[in-house]
Amino acid sequence: MAGRFEESVAVSESALPMSGRHSWSMAGLSVTLADWGRSGDAEAVYAEMLARARRQYMPPALFAVSASAAGSEDEVICHAREAFEIRDPARRLYFSKHFAYSRRLYAYPRFRELLSEVGFE
Repeated sequence: MAGRFEESVAVSESALPMSGRHSWSMAGLSVTLADWGRSGDAEAVYAEMLARARRQYMPPALFAVSASAAGSEDEVICHAREAFEIRDPARRLYFSKHFAYSRRLYAYPRFRELLSEVGFE
């Protein structure tokens, strides 16, 4: 948030192995990369998350955040809808309008419409 992207990415990348490439760490890294203007790298992180989901559970709310960093609006909506359908606990934080990582989500009118549809505040 302070614009220190290089430092933030370096710390995030060093945290990934320590966390076992946890989905929360990966989603945060994808947002930071996108904010830094490295959309291709953000897309690569999102693609890795999708690949890992074939082997293990990954929260759909985190997919929505990472898909927004990758600029994939249709996928954002799909993941967000799934997060509400299964009552993904991560949606409370990651879909909050007060959470920095959700800024891109709120840029999509369809996302805001979905929130209204499900009564999310």
